[in-house]
Amino acid sequence: MGYNFSVQPGGRLLVVVIEGNLSIDEEEQLVRDSASYVAQHPTADVLVDRRRSKTNLAPQNVRPHLELIRTHVPVEGKPKLALIVSTDYDFGMGRMFEFTGDQHIPHRMRIFRSLEEGCRWLDVDPATIRWPGGAAPA
Repeated sequence: MGYNFSVQPGGRLLVVVIEGNLSIDEEEQLVRDSASYVAQHPTADVLVDRRRSKTNLAPQNVRPHLELIRTHVPVEGKPKLALIVSTDYDFGMGRMFEFTGDQHIPHRMRIFRSLEEGCRWLDVDPATIRWPGGAAPA
């Protein structure tokens, strides 16, 4: 259980892989930890792979979590954030984040059910990604 980061060569893409279920506190810590990476590469797009994780976020936590993102994650321009999920619940929560996030965070965020779709939107070849820990998650 946990998460790992990988900044791709050239700093164009930050990859975050989440494994296992994170508590609300761990989700918030993930945002804080991500902020330091984004600060180093403020125009980088972000790929969050949650296919091996389930969210514990509930609808009433969406706005506070987005506010946390807005206040902790500095960005320049309008980078993209692709969130890849595997469950219907996470897809629904992601769509809620996507809709509400347009008003609260500076990233253009989209939710996807497959890595290929998310990478296509980010204009990234999944075969070229340097995954945290070396191997692509299944």
